[in-house]
Amino acid sequence: MKTYTFSHYGIIAWIFCLGLISTINGQLYIVSKPDSIQISSEGNNINGYDVPQIINYMMGFSSDMSTQLQGLIKYDIFDSPSANLLINIDLPTDVSFALNDFAVKYDKVSMEDDRVTSMEKLNKAITSLPWKEQSVIVDLVTDSGNTRNPIFNGLAFTNDEMMHRLALDDSLVKTFPSCLNPTNVIDQSFYAEIQLMQDILDKIKAHPEVCVDGTPDSYNFVLTSLENLKQVYGVDSCQVRSAISILD
Repeated sequence: MKTYTFSHYGIIAWIFCLGLISTINGQLYIVSKPDSIQISSEGNNINGYDVPQIINYMMGFSSDMSTQLQGLIKYDIFDSPSANLLINIDLPTDVSFALNDFAVKYDKVSMEDDRVTSMEKLNKAITSLPWKEQSVIVDLVTDSGNTRNPIFNGLAFTNDEMMHRLALDDSLVKTFPSCLNPTNVIDQSFYAEIQLMQDILDKIKAHPEVCVDGTPDSYNFVLTSLENLKQVYGVDSCQVRSAISILD
């Protein structure tokens, strides 16, 4: 049985620190953040290497940023965010997709070697400490089955399981009808990536206790199928437009 491992390098990262930080086409957006973190409305250049270091720092763990975070006015180490969610999106450079609502934007983020943003250091820091409750770690960049909490039991992590999931009435295929063909392997890959991410987030919403148990959590997703859709159908195709619409 084939296991989904979405490990292709991407150029876009969405990061949640009780909110959303996002790098889109070389720009870093902080869409929302806890009151304990104050950052000026406009920042300067930032190294892509520093993105996971910034997350580690804001989550209350050690970091080794190559440069000081521009515009950081206030950070309360005793009131750190309780969760981080990072979504790496491999977005073709000629496909238009941007955030319109955000708190902070960094105009230039240099992503060396088109690396996917890894949260390995944060994951290790979380698991190394003796938390009273079990932390939630989901990392689809390194291991699609790395769901360290029983609330994720039963999710579709294999090809056969995902094909069954996409056939259900509450799947994205049924709720977002489009010109994408779920029986086509390329289109199917897009649906599978988004469906798995959506199902994981739905599990979190259904079990809010995992977010307020006092232990930090880490979620890391990667979406690569937009580039594949563009290569097969073209940048202006109905398939690519449908995929962007679903992401929006």
